[in-house]
Amino acid sequence: PQSLFIVLTKLDLIVTREQLAPVEGAIKSISDFIRSHNGGHEPLVVRLAARSESDVFPLGHGLNELLDLLTEQPAIQIRNGPPNFSSRDPFCGFTA
Repeated sequence: PQSLFIVLTKLDLIVTREQLAPVEGAIKSISDFIRSHNGGHEPLVVRLAARSESDVFPLGHGLNELLDLLTEQPAIQIRNGPPNFSSRDPFCGFTA
């Protein structure tokens, strides 16, 4: 459950077009849905403006937080073996 999070992109466009309130309302609705189906776990929200078209946000805004979530959260570090495919699956012919 801790590996679920919401990523909001284009934050710079949302802010400059003054659409922050409806977007935050949508994020709250999504967050409430996830929480109600996930044992009460509150998902983290990452807000990105990686290639900002506004002077309000620096280049890469939010990327550090996203990378931290992807690399440092233990719940995400799950080691799985390769998936089993049917021999009729077209991807079975590919090898590494």
